[in-house]
Amino acid sequence: SVEIYNNTATNNETWNGQGGGIAVSNGILTMSAGKIYGNTAYQGGGVKTCSERAAFIMTGGQIYGNTAYQGGGVHNSCNTSAASGITYGFTMSGGKIYENTASASTSAGGALCNDGIFQIKGSAYLPYGVTSGGTLQTGTGKNDLYLASEKNITITGALNPPADANGKVAV
Repeated sequence: SVEIYNNTATNNETWNGQGGGIAVSNGILTMSAGKIYGNTAYQGGGVKTCSERAAFIMTGGQIYGNTAYQGGGVHNSCNTSAASGITYGFTMSGGKIYENTASASTSAGGALCNDGIFQIKGSAYLPYGVTSGGTLQTGTGKNDLYLASEKNITITGALNPPADANGKVAV
C-alpha cells in the first residue's frame, strides 16, 4: 500500500508499457494530494491499474497533461470485486483529472479508459475537453471518459462539484 501526498510524478515515458506516471499492480495506491502530469504511456499516461488485485483511490490532487494511446489520465483494467473490505479498481472521491489526451480512434478515454470497476462520489471532477490555443476542443480522446462493453460508473455517494466546476457535475 502506497500513499501519495504532495508529490509530483512528471515527464516519465513508457510508450510500450503501462503507467507513465505510476503503475499499480497487486497493491493499493492512495492519492490525497500532489500532481501527476506530463507523462506518456501506451495505457495509462498518468496512472494504470495493471492487475486484478490493484486499487487506485483518489481523494485529492491533480492528474493532467498526460498522453496515452488509451487512458491519457487513468487506465483502469481491474475487474475484481471487493475482498477483505477493499474494492479493487479505481475509486475517485476528490481531485481533478483534466487536460489529458488519448490517441486511439475508438476506446480512447482521454481522462479515463475504464475496463474495470470505477466508483465515484464526493468532489471528484473530470471536466470534458482540452484547451489548445485558448480554445476548448472536445471529441474522442480529449479528456473524455470511455467505458468498455458492459462496464459501469457506480455512484457511491453524493456528488459535490468543486467551486471551479461552476455547479456542473460531469460524469
